[in-house]
Amino acid sequence: LKQLRINSKGTHRKYAEILFNWVARNQSFSPLEMLNQYKGNEVSLEQCGAFLTNTALAFVVSEKDEYLNISRKWAFEMCEYPLEKVLNYGFGIYIAGLARAYDWLYHYVKEQERDKIRDYLIKSVEKLYKGSIPNSETEHWWAKNPMHHDHWIPVGGYGEASLALLGEVKDANNWAVGAKTDFDIAFSWLGDDGAWHEGAADWCYALAPLLWFCGAWKSVVGENLHNNLWLKNTSLYRIYHWLPDDSYVYLNDSFRSGRYNTSGSASC
Repeated sequence: LKQLRINSKGTHRKYAEILFNWVARNQSFSPLEMLNQYKGNEVSLEQCGAFLTNTALAFVVSEKDEYLNISRKWAFEMCEYPLEKVLNYGFGIYIAGLARAYDWLYHYVKEQERDKIRDYLIKSVEKLYKGSIPNSETEHWWAKNPMHHDHWIPVGGYGEASLALLGEVKDANNWAVGAKTDFDIAFSWLGDDGAWHEGAADWCYALAPLLWFCGAWKSVVGENLHNNLWLKNTSLYRIYHWLPDDSYVYLNDSFRSGRYNTSGSASC
């Protein structure tokens, strides 16, 4: 963190300024307004997760109270979103963003504030964990589609969020291992060439939450999940779909732009 703050004033100053300007430009957003306006669809859920990630990052980099206040406001408001409405796979990215804020701001908020965020994360992670298991009583529609981006997004999201709860929540171990096992099973069906059957846009949409989870797992557990032939070769898949006119092969549910929703557009 110390090095990150040094870099933000030196080698990475340009990126820090882009981040701070983005937060300033969008600070009037309200998560509940956005969710109600778009009826909790995946785009609004992802945008909430992305916004809170950015504001929390802006605070830990700059240590400015204005970013802390925005982050706290958003985190508490996001915890008001009713869990009975959680029927969309994009909720994985929503709680991943909330979990990052919980982890990064842990020592900057009051104990009762941490309790509120943690309680919401526990209920959310458990809901997505159980809902992603085929034939469970609370099975979500994506449970039986483990090779689809709509499965990887909630699994990667609840997996990353569960890692932020280790040491505080008894079931967090099982949730985190459940996500890793889910991805391991998918890898056992994927070839070593790095190909993804849904196309270049869906590829980056699926890859984003996977890589976030792998990065968090490495930080917390110490195991490098990137040592996988599919992952090592998968960047070639994107390049092979790239056409001379700067568009991408139109395959399956993909788009010629090579982008897909908030997370797929950011990660592409």
